[in-house]
Amino acid sequence: MAEPIYLTAAQFKAMAVAAPWLTDVATADIVSVAGSVSRFMDSFFRSKFVMPLTQWGDEVSQACADLVGFRLFVKNGAKPGTQGIELIRKAYEDAVSWLKLVGAGDATPDVTDSSYTPAQGADPEPQVITGTQRGWSSRGQFGPSGPWGGFQGD
Repeated sequence: MAEPIYLTAAQFKAMAVAAPWLTDVATADIVSVAGSVSRFMDSFFRSKFVMPLTQWGDEVSQACADLVGFRLFVKNGAKPGTQGIELIRKAYEDAVSWLKLVGAGDATPDVTDSSYTPAQGADPEPQVITGTQRGWSSRGQFGPSGPWGGFQGD
């Protein structure tokens, strides 16, 4: 099974803080860096989840977008003082800090790991099935003055 990439090029353009400064980056470059960044992210997820992840929420894609944006921004020649660099660097640092929290178990992303395997044909929603009232009933011969008060066993 191929390792998942947590971000598409379309998501990058919609989510990344760096996207406005990276309008001329080729889709292939975005996908390539997203693959590399996804493996980096896996190094944090691996301590808490059975890899590979099979589903993930937008917070995972957002962190990936910010990491990819920083790497592309630097790769394309950004220098200190370049417009947007502080904002992009802050987004990168926030994403790494979040990954450290995930790795430590202090944050839990919305993910489904490889340990989840629903039974074939099973309903993925939980079901609650109950029986009788566990021996208590309001029916019966005894009233409030009977030996069991107002209730009796079935």
